[in-house]
Amino acid sequence: MGAYDPATGVRRWHAELKRRGVTRMALSQGFLVTLSYACDGQRAYLNAFRAGSGVLVWEVQLSAPSQDMIVDDGVVVVDTRPDYETSTVAHRLATGARLWKLFGTRGHGLLSAGGRLLVRTQGDGSRAVSIVTGATIWTTREDWYAVGSDPAGSRFYVGGGKRGLTAIDAATGNRVWESDWPTPSVTADRDRVYVPRQRTVICLDAKTGRRLWAMHLPDGAGQPVRAGELLYSPSGLGAALSIVDAVTGRVRGGGMPSSDSHPPTVAGGRLLLTDGSRLRAYF
Repeated sequence: MGAYDPATGVRRWHAELKRRGVTRMALSQGFLVTLSYACDGQRAYLNAFRAGSGVLVWEVQLSAPSQDMIVDDGVVVVDTRPDYETSTVAHRLATGARLWKLFGTRGHGLLSAGGRLLVRTQGDGSRAVSIVTGATIWTTREDWYAVGSDPAGSRFYVGGGKRGLTAIDAATGNRVWESDWPTPSVTADRDRVYVPRQRTVICLDAKTGRRLWAMHLPDGAGQPVRAGELLYSPSGLGAALSIVDAVTGRVRGGGMPSSDSHPPTVAGGRLLLTDGSRLRAYF
C-alpha cells in the first residue's frame, strides 16, 4: 500500500502487507485504517497507520473474516463475511481495542448517520445502534439495509423495503419518503440524492424524493462522487467519465477513462482516477 503526493505523483511512503489483499481503506483523525485479508481467505486484519508517515500504530487480527468497514466518531466497525458467524464488531480508532460486539446482526453495507449504524437482525427486522456503544436506538420490523446517508447525519437512505429507495429519519426510524427506484447505493448532498441505476444517474429531491433530472451514461453506472459544484459519474470499464453540474445536470466536462468499480476522488484541486492498476491525476 502506498501514499502519493497529489501534486506530483511521487510516492511519500510505502507499507508492505505480505500475502494480503486490501478490502477497505478509511482516513479519520490522522489515521489511515485498512481492512485486509490473508491470501488463504481465512483471516482478516485491521491496521491503523499514521496517514502522514505510514508508521504502523496498531494491528488487530479479527476473529472472523470480514468484508466491510466504516470509521466514525473515533470508532472502527467491521461486518463479518456471510459464510461465517453473523456479527458486527467495533474497535477504538486510537488503540484497536474492542468496544462492543453484536451477534446475529449484519450491516449489509456499513454506513453511519450521525453516529448511528443501521443493522439487520436475523429474522427480526432492522435496528439502529450507537456506533460508540452498540446500544439500540430504535427498531423496525422492516428488513432494511442502508445504501447511503446524508452529510448532516440526519437521514438513512435504505433498500429492502416493499418499494424502492426509501429515506428514513436516522434519529427515529420514521419514513420521510419512498420512491420506485431500487438501487444498491446512492450519493447524497444536503439537497439532492444521486441514484446510479443501470446506464443512468437519476437526481432526486432530498426533501420529497421527486425526480429532478437524469443523465445517461455510455455504460453501466458506478458510484457518483459529489465535490464542489460538480457530480463525477464513472461508467463501465474504460468508458468516459461524466462531469455535470450537481444542481442542473448540465454537462461540464469529462471524457477521461473511468471504471464503475473505482469511483473517482477529488482532492487538492485535482481529479484522481484509477482502473485498479494505474493512478492518473487531472487538473
